[in-house]
Amino acid sequence: MRETRRDDYHFHLIHQISDESFRDIERPGEMALRYQYDHCELWTREVSDRIVAYAIVTMDCGEPYIWSIATKTEFRSRGIASGLIKEILTWYYERHAEGIGLTVNVNNPAQKIYFDEGFRVTRVMPRDYGEISGLRMRRRLR
Repeated sequence: MRETRRDDYHFHLIHQISDESFRDIERPGEMALRYQYDHCELWTREVSDRIVAYAIVTMDCGEPYIWSIATKTEFRSRGIASGLIKEILTWYYERHAEGIGLTVNVNNPAQKIYFDEGFRVTRVMPRDYGEISGLRMRRRLR
């Protein structure tokens, strides 16, 4: 669901999922996460009125960019992230975006989800995650 509520309580829930999902250099600092939370398009998934996954989408070079997407550990492998991505792709397609991007650590198994949803590598970004490279990916919408 595209989320419009923005308050400290919901930020705290997003922050918890982020901290649980990302380690070391991949984990955004609280101030960076808060800034993106306050200025992004936000999607969430809830189970029993509890946020279990989120996606933060910003704009980059005139196109939507998935800045962060994460699912609580106990809710992974249920298609929740794929569902969020599908919803995001539809949302931006209907708004006539040409494409959508993201960056992922080369060691992140979530790459499979991105490939399955039609994202393709456009660039390898050496040492984007400290000593580890990142993959810049893009999916055409038009």
